[in-house]
Amino acid sequence: MNKKEAIMILAVLKAAYPAGYRDMSQEDNITLVNLWARVFADWSYEDVNNAVDAVIVTNKTNFPPSPGLVMDRLIKNTSAPEMTEMEAWGLVYKAIKNSAWHAEEEFRKLPRTIQCSVSPGLLQSWASMPPDTVQSVIQSNFMRTFRSKKEQQHELKALPESVKNTILELSEGMGA
Repeated sequence: MNKKEAIMILAVLKAAYPAGYRDMSQEDNITLVNLWARVFADWSYEDVNNAVDAVIVTNKTNFPPSPGLVMDRLIKNTSAPEMTEMEAWGLVYKAIKNSAWHAEEEFRKLPRTIQCSVSPGLLQSWASMPPDTVQSVIQSNFMRTFRSKKEQQHELKALPESVKNTILELSEGMGA
């Protein structure tokens, strides 16, 4: 999205939330346009506009949305439906049942989003534990880790490409 498109987005927000923009100076308006254009530079006008519309119809406050709120909605609108923690756990639990001797194979069968939260060694270790421990403590720990990894991926999607590239370069330098 460019500055011209940011102006169009902000015009919609000003119409929907007039009180939120009433006392803004011309300098504040320029700063706001530059901010929105910079934050959404890697996104299309259509996608940002759809996200703004979705926020407007669901926002229960009289305050205009922040770019972060619009970004959250934008990512939700443009991402495939995500697996729930329980769905992910179901796949992991199925993999655990055959991981005493085939942990590597079972790990490779798991979706990439789950592979970020487990390892073949963990699957093999969990396979040797009592089922009630696996279904309580291990399940809880896995779901917490899975949730955290999903949040990290969501935050990474929101970052500008230049920042993502810097983070990836730094993580590669750390041997990640």
